[in-house]
Amino acid sequence: MSLGQKCRYFFAIITQGIGFIWLVIAIYFTAKYYLDSENPIRHEYWFAVWIGIIYSTGFCLSSALFAGTVKNVIPRVAFRFLTVPSLIIGLLLLIIYLGSMAYEIVVST
Repeated sequence: MSLGQKCRYFFAIITQGIGFIWLVIAIYFTAKYYLDSENPIRHEYWFAVWIGIIYSTGFCLSSALFAGTVKNVIPRVAFRFLTVPSLIIGLLLLIIYLGSMAYEIVVST
């Protein structure tokens, strides 16, 4: 493995870790929203949830792109670890977005 490939593999691992940190932040604020039912301004937690999901999607997608450039030289398990979460988080973001659009359609009619 050349130095450039090692650097891209290293950046893929680092960006995946940062993406997981943002995902944990989103999960934390989702739990805080549901557990803190007496707080009158708890709806603001959803802003943190959205930011966490959006940032984790970006970092995990960049991790998948870095892993794609060194696909032939890294183990298959490592490649799946670096690419599958980006697909799952991307689908989560899409489901939340489409769900919010469907909610707006139902509420407005």
